Amino acid sequence: MIFLDLIGGGRQRKVLIDSTSCLIVMSLMCLQCTRRFYETNFVQIFSKKNKINMGHYLVGLVHYFGAILTILINAEGFVRDSPSEGLKLSQLYFINYVGLALFLFSWWHQYQSNLILVNLRMDSKTGKVATEKHLLPKGGFFEWVSSPHMLFEIMLYVALLLGFMGKLENYLNYYKLNLVNTIFIGFTVIIVIFGSLITAVESILPDFIKQSFRYGKHKHNGPEITMVSRMEVPKSWFKHFYIFAFSWAMLALYLVLKGIIMHSTAPEYVIEFLDFMAGGSENRQVLINSNSALVASVLMALQCARRFYETNFVQIFSKKSKMNLSHYMVGYLHYFGAILALLLNTEGFVKDSLPSSFSFTKITLLQYVCIFVFHFSWSQQYKSNMILVNLRKNPNTGKVETEKHLLPSGGFFQVVSSPHMLFEILMYVSLLGIVGKSFTWKLVVIWVFSNQLMNALLTHKWYKENFKNYPKQRKALIPFLL
Repeated sequence: MIFLDLIGGGRQRKVLIDSTSCLIVMSLMCLQCTRRFYETNFVQIFSKKNKINMGHYLVGLVHYFGAILTILINAEGFVRDSPSEGLKLSQLYFINYVGLALFLFSWWHQYQSNLILVNLRMDSKTGKVATEKHLLPKGGFFEWVSSPHMLFEIMLYVALLLGFMGKLENYLNYYKLNLVNTIFIGFTVIIVIFGSLITAVESILPDFIKQSFRYGKHKHNGPEITMVSRMEVPKSWFKHFYIFAFSWAMLALYLVLKGIIMHSTAPEYVIEFLDFMAGGSENRQVLINSNSALVASVLMALQCARRFYETNFVQIFSKKSKMNLSHYMVGYLHYFGAILALLLNTEGFVKDSLPSSFSFTKITLLQYVCIFVFHFSWSQQYKSNMILVNLRKNPNTGKVETEKHLLPSGGFFQVVSSPHMLFEILMYVSLLGIVGKSFTWKLVVIWVFSNQLMNALLTHKWYKENFKNYPKQRKALIPFLL
């Protein structure tokens, strides 16, 4: 106990892991360590000439020392005045069983991968060591990746994390980790770093970065990396996350409307979920009144509905156009987080708060201006998208004539290369004027601006490279400026 206090920062340690989760995770950790002990001492064939730096040797010792202590530092029975409640399987969640299944799957296949490497150095007839050279492994997951044993090592630790998931909420509350803010901060950092690198020093970047980042009209045209190619999906899958976004936005709108009409707080499970995503109930306070939340939710639902309609019934996607799976997942996470951002600090969705009644008289002059800007941007984005769609259609028959990227003209395409991206930014900025006190929505706006700017710069560059007579007065994103 004294040792754990010393390692864990004193007697202020709190119970974050119940006895049942601790026992299961520690058992799995012991299972992994036992197998690795057996493999390294009795199975693996190490080359006598192979050396490692003392630093790597010490890192291995410190890793397991720290990993095992991590399980115990905040475990029930290992924190002062916290007697263990014993094994209670009823405390386990479905996610814990998923973690257990994932662990056993990864544990077994890591062993199989290691055996493939061992057998490369053995004579298949005598079973004796035939060579200490590194040979080309085949079979099992080596058909897919070069280092499946490393992949399964990662999966083992992810599985152990899932073993804690029943109490992960305790960690988030303790450290006040706002998951929604973390998502948008992370997205912004990644897009700014990689977007800047692609814009400034693309020629010296590895092909896997260029192929992963670029897609659509400005896709990477150099050598393809097989592993990256396997992680690509059709660009037409954009329509999937707009189906999700429309459904998610309508659910949020329903909850806001229901709260105002019934003058009641959101269901307990909704409040608990929002607490979880925001890092605990103490990390949330009312910053958005019900009036503003309803206006913002209606506008967000309108945008998601229109994009759902466009991507599923209007847009013409090239059958050859691909995007990295990461872009696909970002689409889901963006709308998941953005719509949650409208609820995290709203009356009726924060513990011990009631929604207020709706009235048009409560809408401020600034909010009316923002509604007008939103509507203007919403309609102009639609018109811009229709110009792009009609480029691929025969003007007489209305049938699809090509899937090539052609030079758009008309509307705001006369002044910028990507007006649809400009209006996307303006819509999110106008929503900020409606829910202005929300810090999370400010992060959403920064992310949207960064993402649209980087894409607009790449699109502008592509147009200039592929159309010799591209209008000189057109800017990339902001008329007359950028």
